[in-house]
Order: sequence, then C-alpha cells, then structure tokens
Amino acid sequence: MAAVPSPECLRPGTVLPGKGIVYTIEKVLGQGSFGITYLASARLEGNLGSFVSDSKVALKEFFMRNHNDRQGGTTTVTAPGDQSLFRAYRDKFVKEALSLSRLHHKGIVKVCDLFECNNTAYYAMELLDESLEHFIGNMPGGCLPEWTAVELAVTVGEAIRYLHERNMVHLDLKPGNIMLRGDDPVLIDFGLSKQYDAAGKAETSANVGGGTPGYAPLEQAAYSTAGTLPVTMDIYAMGATLYKMLSGETPPPAYNISEYGFDDTALRQKGVSPELISIIRQAMMPLSRQRYESMEKMLAALRSLDVVEIEVVDTEENKPEAEAERPDRYADSRRTQRKARRGPADDIDALQSPAHEEMAAPEVKSTVNRPDETHLNMMYVDLPTEEIDESDGEEIKPDRVSGNAAYWLFFGGIALVGLVIAILAAFTDLF
Repeated sequence: MAAVPSPECLRPGTVLPGKGIVYTIEKVLGQGSFGITYLASARLEGNLGSFVSDSKVALKEFFMRNHNDRQGGTTTVTAPGDQSLFRAYRDKFVKEALSLSRLHHKGIVKVCDLFECNNTAYYAMELLDESLEHFIGNMPGGCLPEWTAVELAVTVGEAIRYLHERNMVHLDLKPGNIMLRGDDPVLIDFGLSKQYDAAGKAETSANVGGGTPGYAPLEQAAYSTAGTLPVTMDIYAMGATLYKMLSGETPPPAYNISEYGFDDTALRQKGVSPELISIIRQAMMPLSRQRYESMEKMLAALRSLDVVEIEVVDTEENKPEAEAERPDRYADSRRTQRKARRGPADDIDALQSPAHEEMAAPEVKSTVNRPDETHLNMMYVDLPTEEIDESDGEEIKPDRVSGNAAYWLFFGGIALVGLVIAILAAFTDLF
C-alpha cells in the first residue's frame, strides 16, 4: 500500500467512537483499493470514566478508491450512483474482520475491535513494525540471504497451512501483505480471502479476485470452480514471494511463465542454490496440478534443504557492517544460532561466500611453541621436539641430543669399557 495520503483520507486529530474505545487518528499508514489504514491512539471509556492507553493500533477504514468520496469535506463516506456495490463490499469488509477474529495463529494479524460510523466500517488491528517488502528493499543488495528467506517462508507457510486446514485461502499473498512483528512475519490484508465450507463451496461468490500481477497464477483471474479448495493459488504466491525475497525483483507475470517458461536468471545471479530454485519453479508452475498439491508438501521441501546451524561469538569485529545500517531484526537476536545454506558439493565455499561473511569462524589462538616460552608440554617431556618459527616458517633445530643418539652412546660406552677390561686381562696372562 502507498503511504502517501490522498485528499479523501481522514485528517490527523479525527475522533472515531469504537466499542468502549475512542480512536484518534494520528497519520495515514497506507491506502489500497478497498481501504485506508491509519495509525491511531486509543482512549478507553467506561461507565465510570476514561483514560488514554499507551497502545497504538492500526485502524482500517473501508473506503473504495475511485468509487467513494467524503460528503462535503466531512468524515461521512458517500457512494455516488448505485449503492448496492458499495454495500456488498462493505459487508465483505465486515466479514473479513469477523473471520480474522476467529483465527488464532502467531503468523496472522490480531483484530481487537469492529464498529461502524461515518456510513462505513472500521476494524482495529495490532500495530506491526514494517512490511516485508520494505524490509527487503532496505537490505544490502535489495534482497535477503538464502537462510533468511527460507526461514521466513517456512513461518509464513505455516500460517497459510493453518488457513487451508480451516477451508480458507488468502489469495493475495505477497511481501506487501506480510508485516514483521519483531523477527516474525505476520499475514495481513484478507480482503480477497475466501472461506469455503466442508464440501468445498465458497460461502460467498464462487469467483475470486484477480490478485496481484506477478504473485497470482494465471487461473486466478477467471477461477469459479465449485467443490474444490484452490490451495494451489496460495502455493503459487508463496513461490513468487520467495522469488522476490531472494532476487529483489518482482516475479514475472504468470502469462510470461506460461508462454516462455520459468526464467531463473535473476535467482542464479544472486547465487541462489539450485535446490531452492527448483522448489520455487515447481510452486510457480503454470498448471495447478503441476505445483505442490498442499502447503505441507512445499514446507517439507523447504525443510529438506541442507541447513546447518552456526554459532557465532558476538564481537565488534564479527559484527557485519550491514547490521549497523538496519534494525536488529535478523541480526543480534539470532546471532547465537545462525542458519546458512550449504552448497551440494563445496560446503566450505558456501559458508565463506559473501552472503555468509557475518558467520566468520571465531578467532582461535595459536598453540605453536616458541623458543622463548618456558612452559613444557608434559605429554612429550621426554621426547625431542622440533619447533616452527612462524615468522619465516623455517625449522628451529633442537639443542639437546635426540633420544636415539643417547641410546647408542650409552650402550657404546658399556661396550668400550668391556673391551678395555678384556685387553687388560690379556696383558696379565702374558706377563
């Protein structure tokens, strides 16, 4: 959503009465085709009094861009012409809030209030940090490291699987509709989502929205098949979201993939592993039957990647420059258990690639003995040692006699004494 307020947005200071909570608009957070989201402060009101809460909320107003207006510069929303379209979408907006209130998953935004005023509807959500799209754009190179992208995708995929298990599809999954709560991704914007019954029949219209170009499969624009839960549409969008995280580029439109095939050039240029590219390719296949048939199977493929945990000592020297230029998200809070993608053949090279420079091995002190050191290695006290001068790599010859030489000198001396005694005895016999 664009963060630039349009003239029809509510002005800062506007007061909206919720259910036991009075909201004061502070600024516009974003505007989409069917709603405007505001940053608002909350004042709690009861039958004995009221007080201002320290909490801020994201307050979403139903407002159809290019269809609604404000009556005479007031806060009242108007819908020129036929009111039926406006009422139908407003009812869907209310159902969206009610559906969200029944979903209890850490990867799905929390809703706390729903009310109507100004001839429209509003619902209040938890205030989250920033969108994944914004986070990607602020990363060095405009894309995420492979281990980060996989970790985020698995967490988002778990939330999508939670929806599918409850016969619900999101239908507008993309980085712009994923927010970050600290380090954790959170799904928002269920405006296109659909709830199906146990028989696979949509509770409202069988038609689904067209979605976002690059993230929606080709069949989504005209999908109206009853009796099935179209989970493969979310799977396609999950693959496209991975594409964006890893390349920094908007995925190619579904039509291009259908006509010319999946182009992995942008991913290969970023050094993405062939195994992960293969997962993205299958998720974004033009035909739905060729994709992963469930989010669970796609998650299994992501988890099967060769991932290694690396422990890093947190020092100023070890700290990557990129972490100083962005918030602590995916930085200090996870430095004790880094995750890095290891290549299929050269594991060491994969760990030493630029994407993993922040995971350099901790410094190891040299244990090579130097001539001026006074301590002895007790394990080898009776054995000769050969020392290495690290300055030029030349051997330093030992000053003491080797063990083998001492052995022969000792027995050679005994033999010499015996020989002298024998000579003396021989002279005695002669004289």
